[in-house]
Amino acid sequence: MTLYNGILARIEALGERPDIATLDSIDRTLEEVFATRPTNGGPTRAYTRSLDAALALCERVLPGSWCKVTKYAKRGGWAEVGGADTPDHYNATGLTPALALLTAMLRAKISQEDAADVG
Repeated sequence: MTLYNGILARIEALGERPDIATLDSIDRTLEEVFATRPTNGGPTRAYTRSLDAALALCERVLPGSWCKVTKYAKRGGWAEVGGADTPDHYNATGLTPALALLTAMLRAKISQEDAADVG
C-alpha cells in the first residue's frame, strides 16, 4: 500500500458526520505529502472542507488535468479527474464535493504511480 492509498482509505472511511479533528488530520497529511505549506505561514488549508482548496491541490498534484465537480441536491458530491498524464478518467462520490474531488485525485495519482512502476 502506497502513501496515497493510505490517505484514500482514510477519506473513504469517513462516516456520515466526520469530526473536525479527523478532517484536520487528513488536511495536514495532504499538506505534508504534497508539500503545500501556506506561503504566508498560516494554518493548514482545509482541503477536506473547501472546494477551492481541493481544486488548487488537484491542479498542483495533477498538472494539466481537468476536473468536473457536482454537488447533489440533497447531500454529497461527485467529481471526475482526467488529463494527459492520467491513463483514464477517475470519478468518485463523497460527503462533499471537496471530498469527492480529493478521492478522484488520489485515484488518478495512484494510477499514475502504478503505471510508472509497470513501465
